[in-house]
Amino acid sequence: KILKKITYRDFGKSLIGAFIGVVSHFAFIEGAHLSEKLSLYRATVLLITAYLLGMIFIYVAGFRKVRKIKILGFIPARITFIYIVSLAVVYFVLFLFGLTEGAGAANIYKQVAAVSIPAIIGASAADLIGKNE
Repeated sequence: KILKKITYRDFGKSLIGAFIGVVSHFAFIEGAHLSEKLSLYRATVLLITAYLLGMIFIYVAGFRKVRKIKILGFIPARITFIYIVSLAVVYFVLFLFGLTEGAGAANIYKQVAAVSIPAIIGASAADLIGKNE
């Protein structure tokens, strides 16, 4: 029931925004190189920061009112969905450009974390574009 408010349009806007955020200026390549120096702890902090930035962007600094629907009473559904799409897009772009080949799970985790902030900003911006639904 909760996810009925999230539509294919939301998915499309998140997908496009994340691609723009990640691919612009080839941020993903720089992020992949930067990830080599990241610890798993710092990568986790980056992922949490990306989620929080997306939450602020969508619910606080947005250009339109977005109703806050929660899953399990405390997880904001819209930003969680956008966040997951963003991370999937980051992984997909890294995969497309061959940056995940031969990388272990820990390295892929760090690569995705390193590019998560531009992706969530792009996806959040794309979400706010369009009609007030």
